[in-house]
Amino acid sequence: METKVCDCGCGREFEVEEGRPGRPRRYFARACRKRAERNRQQNATWIRAYEGELHIQSDAPTKQITNAVAESSTIAAAFRRLAIEEPNPRLAAGCEAMYLEIIAALERNFPGWSA
Repeated sequence: METKVCDCGCGREFEVEEGRPGRPRRYFARACRKRAERNRQQNATWIRAYEGELHIQSDAPTKQITNAVAESSTIAAAFRRLAIEEPNPRLAAGCEAMYLEIIAALERNFPGWSA
């Protein structure tokens, strides 16, 4: 018999029979396996939410900043368009405010960003 520590992080130890066919046991109990599965799903969701799409940028940082500024101006333009098209006055005002805040932030942090 071999003693292993549960892979879910609970720290509980359990014994594993050596030479047993199939996958080696990784968890103390079924609840530990489910906990590890939930943690993997939450981390994957967080990464997708934080990164947007998972991709590797190999461009120079200056080019990445230029792209981010361009994307931000595109988002600002979308809020401006929505402010004009939205029939609900409160939503239209919110879109207009977002547009103005994004444009102001771009001007404040990247003077002369618009060509």
